Amino acid sequence: MEKKLVDIEYLNKEARKDLHGFVESCERNYHSQIDGIAKIISDNFDKIKVVLLSGPSSSGKTTTSKILIEKLANHGINSITVSTDDFFIDREKVKFLKDGTRDYENIESTDIPLLKQCIGALLKDGKAFFPRYDFITGESIRRGKIVNMDKNDIIILEGIHALNPIITQDPIFKYSLKLYICVYSNFSYRGRVYLTPRELRFTRRMLRDCMTRGSTPEHSLKMWKHVLEGENLYIKPYIDDADYVIDTTHGYEPLLYKDLIIPKLMQLKDNPIIANMMRDYGLFDGINQDVIPADSLLNEFVIL
Repeated sequence: MEKKLVDIEYLNKEARKDLHGFVESCERNYHSQIDGIAKIISDNFDKIKVVLLSGPSSSGKTTTSKILIEKLANHGINSITVSTDDFFIDREKVKFLKDGTRDYENIESTDIPLLKQCIGALLKDGKAFFPRYDFITGESIRRGKIVNMDKNDIIILEGIHALNPIITQDPIFKYSLKLYICVYSNFSYRGRVYLTPRELRFTRRMLRDCMTRGSTPEHSLKMWKHVLEGENLYIKPYIDDADYVIDTTHGYEPLLYKDLIIPKLMQLKDNPIIANMMRDYGLFDGINQDVIPADSLLNEFVIL
């Protein structure tokens, strides 16, 4: 799939001309992709038992999964959501990286045998026990919950490793639809690419971390290096295995982020990444956060 190219001057012009209409158009472009996936699942419901949904950090996997669930419900299909995060091994067992931090991106940090056991039992018996992971204590909570499945249900398995062959090549996933969720558009100015998908995702992650996880811009930048290393090893190699790619880029989001991200970038020491992002966001007009629709994916990253 070739990355889209979005013209920054065009975006600024559209936002000035009719901001709310522009926002609605961007939202429709995103939702139409999920509408198409929901129809494909509905039309092939007798063949698809599991939807495997993966993608790199800050791509919007969680919200895309929720919206897909709503659209499937309109087709009379009930979804059972399973997150690979609930199959993390206990924090104290996660291996260390060279700099002394835990390697949470490594697939070995997820209990894959237990994941397969639970999914397999649910498909075979229509009932299975699923664990829950406590992110505060860093422990896998075995008191999770019993999950039931009937003939009108479908399983949506969401997580960064959902397309890894260690999972997909197991026979229990023979009848599955593979989705890759990502930011897949570059932003250009007069023929030159400025804001890249990676920079847009880093913006999303920093805003979310600072607004909801008590993080600092410095910590977000430090962790981003490990996130990218994990993506290159465990996520991006399998994009070509996906049946469909969903681009979660919203054309208006750089305009939305401009006044939010620049003050945070200014807190960081100058380096090529930060300097480039400061320059890139300077090309966009700024817009107020109150234009975000209540059901927008961008609410995952901008908390009003």
